[in-house]
Amino acid sequence: MKFLSDVFDDYLELAKVNNHKIDIKHFNNKYKSSNAIFQLIPDEFKNNLSGRLEEFIFKPSIGQAIVTDIPWVCVLNKMITNTPQSGYYIALLFSYDMQECYLSLNQGAIDAAKVCGGPKKALQFLSLISKNVSPYLTYDKKAIYGEIDLKARKFPGTGYEKAAIQSFRYKKGALPSLQEFRANLNVLLSSYDNLFRLFSKSLLSSSEELFDLYALGLASLADDCKQDENQENKKAKYRIAGSVNVYPRDIKVASSAIKKAKFFCEYDSNHKYFKSKISNQNYVEAHHFIPLSEQYNFEYSLDVVENIISLCPVCHKILHHGTINDKKPLIEKFYGERSDALADRELEISLDTLLSFYK
Repeated sequence: MKFLSDVFDDYLELAKVNNHKIDIKHFNNKYKSSNAIFQLIPDEFKNNLSGRLEEFIFKPSIGQAIVTDIPWVCVLNKMITNTPQSGYYIALLFSYDMQECYLSLNQGAIDAAKVCGGPKKALQFLSLISKNVSPYLTYDKKAIYGEIDLKARKFPGTGYEKAAIQSFRYKKGALPSLQEFRANLNVLLSSYDNLFRLFSKSLLSSSEELFDLYALGLASLADDCKQDENQENKKAKYRIAGSVNVYPRDIKVASSAIKKAKFFCEYDSNHKYFKSKISNQNYVEAHHFIPLSEQYNFEYSLDVVENIISLCPVCHKILHHGTINDKKPLIEKFYGERSDALADRELEISLDTLLSFYK
């Protein structure tokens, strides 16, 4: 496994000597580790994916302004992400001390930090995701599920550790055979494909159940998880999926609504609850009162706290699957309580129109 041993052999020397602006051509000529990261490892990934090259982006990195503590080479599904800052992807990650590396199905920590309000909350959040998608992975008894140890000193290195979903560990003195490495990569590719089929671009918003779990978990972690009530109303944003406009949900907004409701069902706070294993709070779910599927009828975003209701699972399922006679009491109650606040967000709607959305 020359492409691994080459990185272990002289990367620490590269990092020590070159603590100034990176000159990749100079590195490739002088250091085996740089050639491995920029050429040998991407080539191995491409060889293993020779029949699917059009689906993936292959990105190596030893840092941007200065040489990074933890170099990596990523395999990114173009339909999910084009950067390891967001989404989820496969990466070969080398530890800070250059004593081991991990082939890892991992998640973008930098964008998570933006959503969660900082690295600390993001790391907790990403760890929750890893635990809850584990049932959907291709099992291998040698794989590590969850956190890995890169000896990282700071973020985003610590993000790679906490955000790891499924990984294989290789020690400097006990490197795998090429056949084993390829077999491990195929396991991760299978898991990657499984998650993409189930959750598409996002491990959250493509699955209502997972989205609710993480919104609940984030609400329990956040000290300042709230939407600024004085902020300007935002026009609706969408992305195009095929010929359809898709309106994404913001996990932070849903979390704000759940926390504002103090983890109770807003239809009847006396409903029976159970404790979530993620948050240790009452298990409740976030529901868009004016459904997001009707966003095309509104200029301004429906993904605001005023339009999100905290509900127990039974009430939530009634609004999605019940008869209109069962839904009507809930809708009338929430309309009476929220119509003015919705109007302030430029989301004016009549009760009859709202009821028609639920028929």
